[in-house]
Amino acid sequence: MQQAQGPDPFFTVHPGDSRELGTVLDRESGGACPPITCTITSPPYADLINYRVPNQVGWGQSYTEYLADCREIFKTILERTTNDGALWLVADTIYDQSKRPSAVRPLPFDLARVAGEAGWTLRDVVIWKKDKTRPWSGRGRLRNVFEYVLFLVKSDHYKYNVDSLRETKELSKWWVQYPERFNPQGKAPTNLWEIPIPTQGTWANSAVQHACPLPPDLIERILFLSTDPGDVVLDPFAGSGTVVAEAERLGRRGVGVELNPKYVEAYRRVVRPEIMLRRGVDQLAERASAGERLRQDILRLRAVKYPKTMWKQFIKKHPANARPRLAISSLRSGAPEVLRNPHQLIDVSVTFVFDGDEGEREEMERLLKEVAANKPLTGFGVAGEIRVVHSDELASVVDGGLYLYEHGRTWRTSGRVTMEQLLSTPVSPKTGGYIPISANVPLDLEPHRLYA
Repeated sequence: MQQAQGPDPFFTVHPGDSRELGTVLDRESGGACPPITCTITSPPYADLINYRVPNQVGWGQSYTEYLADCREIFKTILERTTNDGALWLVADTIYDQSKRPSAVRPLPFDLARVAGEAGWTLRDVVIWKKDKTRPWSGRGRLRNVFEYVLFLVKSDHYKYNVDSLRETKELSKWWVQYPERFNPQGKAPTNLWEIPIPTQGTWANSAVQHACPLPPDLIERILFLSTDPGDVVLDPFAGSGTVVAEAERLGRRGVGVELNPKYVEAYRRVVRPEIMLRRGVDQLAERASAGERLRQDILRLRAVKYPKTMWKQFIKKHPANARPRLAISSLRSGAPEVLRNPHQLIDVSVTFVFDGDEGEREEMERLLKEVAANKPLTGFGVAGEIRVVHSDELASVVDGGLYLYEHGRTWRTSGRVTMEQLLSTPVSPKTGGYIPISANVPLDLEPHRLYA
């Protein structure tokens, strides 16, 4: 058995033929192979490359034989995968040189087809823009700079931790003005991943020769999406072992099978030590911290903008009605609270001030609640009461510690105000005639602010 560097010798790259995957896994685990959560692999591209070992999958086979072997491998993986598991396949189109003119073989989708025959379901297709590539270009074919990443699942209960990949750096510069349009966790990743490939034909230190190295950043992204710490990650065509090492670095349990003994040795001697030195824990903590700061800011921005939007919708729907003179937004405990309803993210109490008689205040409150029950207000994720009070009642129903927001700018406070100062603040003379808004949270953000 190949000795691993980690605490369990099973979780390493083992020599073996992926067509005997079940036998290899059982042998190396002593018959106690744990269930697989996620498989990440790049099968040989049919007969395109000779890895210079006998009895390869791909080289020396017909295309039909190659796909048949892949189908059986995918079937074995399915049988050993948990119900919430996934299969990720990295592949590219190739050319059938036996035809004239030579014709493109849609290898990624042929692999998806045989995986489907084995029981997998193709859930998504990602385009991986890798920049560097072999010079596979020529007459009738432009330089190829991308590959396909196929996401297949065993059932509808698959893991999909998309929040772990949300972006905080590339938000629209107007996000502070439209917080209701942005997910508090950040911007959802697209299906175009720009991740440079390692120098083709070599490992980073030129000690490991491999024709198709996978970049650790690509593996990292997939692991965050489809696994949790402690999950078992498999690569049946392990090559130099990037998947296995990256899984270990991120607290998963990686195991691989590789036919070429040179790559098995390279994993132990070079690849795993280098992968384990990759930046990781600190950067992940920084990204999580930036994501949490963004989340807090977006929810606070929503809390302050919520009464402004409610007021705008009220005067739009009821232009002939009397208008409130100001509004106060009170975020519970001064911080966002996650509520039981997944569509309600914050608990905000909104108080409007109107000095009409009791019947007029009750009617205004009813109409404001109607407005709040419809779009765009329902997109804010706010739960909480809405009330209309006389200015004489305000001090008894609203706590102090308020910050003023004027002229419709709900992302930057004018400063802290007393109740007397708030009541004396006039409606904005600027375009829109916005009523003053106050809240128990201070904000001082720029529209172009981004997070590290």
